Amino acid sequence: MISHKSLRTVFYKFLSFYTLAIQVARGADKFRVVIDISDDDDDDDDDDDLVIIGEKPPRKIINKRKTILCNDDDVIIDVDDDSNDDDDDDVVIIGEKVVNQSSNHAANFKDEILNKFSSFKQFDIVSGDPPSDHAFLSTKYLLNEHQKNWAKRIQKEWNILNNSMPDSMFVRVYESRMELMRAVIIGAEGTPYHNGLFFLDICLPYDFPNRPPQVLLHNPCASSKLNRNIGRFGQFCLSLLTTWNGTKNERWRPRSTILQVLVSIQGLVLTTDPCLNIVPYDGYRGFRRRSESLKDMTRTYNQNVFLDSLRTMIHVIRRPLKNFENFVVGHFLNRAHDILSECKAYLEGVEVCSLVKSEGWKYDRQTHKSCPEHFTDALRCLMKELANEFARIGAMD
Repeated sequence: MISHKSLRTVFYKFLSFYTLAIQVARGADKFRVVIDISDDDDDDDDDDDLVIIGEKPPRKIINKRKTILCNDDDVIIDVDDDSNDDDDDDVVIIGEKVVNQSSNHAANFKDEILNKFSSFKQFDIVSGDPPSDHAFLSTKYLLNEHQKNWAKRIQKEWNILNNSMPDSMFVRVYESRMELMRAVIIGAEGTPYHNGLFFLDICLPYDFPNRPPQVLLHNPCASSKLNRNIGRFGQFCLSLLTTWNGTKNERWRPRSTILQVLVSIQGLVLTTDPCLNIVPYDGYRGFRRRSESLKDMTRTYNQNVFLDSLRTMIHVIRRPLKNFENFVVGHFLNRAHDILSECKAYLEGVEVCSLVKSEGWKYDRQTHKSCPEHFTDALRCLMKELANEFARIGAMD
């Protein structure tokens, strides 16, 4: 006859293997909860007595003894009760966010991140090697005597970026690889990209500035849904980059700058009505007499873009890029409630892009229309995911 105690031990061992499998599948290595479920009279195999919960702790953990500290990211929860054997005393309820056992510590953690965020430089030179996930890391140029002014021109670009970037842009360059940059653009108000973070990997060719830089959107969520002027691999369709037809004045020239590229991407790609950038305006002449048809099309397109922008937010929060970790967390700590407020308004029928916080979130109630079910269903799911991620970093306190 198998005892109740033995069954429970088997259950915990099964739970440990299951949670470990989830952790490997998700690549989770932060905010782990390590639980010791060993019996005093159990065998000496400690490895079988640990249950590891992955990146997002569950709401309930049944623990026979106590938790142990594994590293700085783990959470200690003492549920040891030697006075009685009541299993109910060994149930710990964990909320959607667990950072540490002390709420004061969580508050201090949040304040520390916000302090680092407020002091995060718009432009900075990073010592050491660039991040291993940079899109152009394997692209290396051997300079010769014909490119003796190359480094000098790049330093000029650095000075322009350092002194003239708008508040919505941040750039990191690398001391050991001057030709590489990584930039982030914050989605502007009044667009379906509002509050999103869009990372760009940039490479300056060996004959720069005679040839334009190479630019790719780093976010894996890049797709035709995010913007049809962005290819499936993150390449931009832009006259300034010579990847799109344009007039002579719109194309790259030796006196053009990286800052012009960033401003063009924000103003011409991450724009209010990205639907209108799909093809030249001549393609829409047929809609001039059917303005309502064009309006319906842009409304639907903006809804899909907004959903893809939310997916990008979720990915960026879960996997913040190197050298931008404090910036990402601080950005969403500050804007989480605004993002969810926008989502709620759009669920209620407010037209995407019509909300502007600087105007007190005013909108014309006559713009209320019933949204398609597939949009509201997708938005509800993404709101739930976002709320969980915001809670995990402490933004919902």
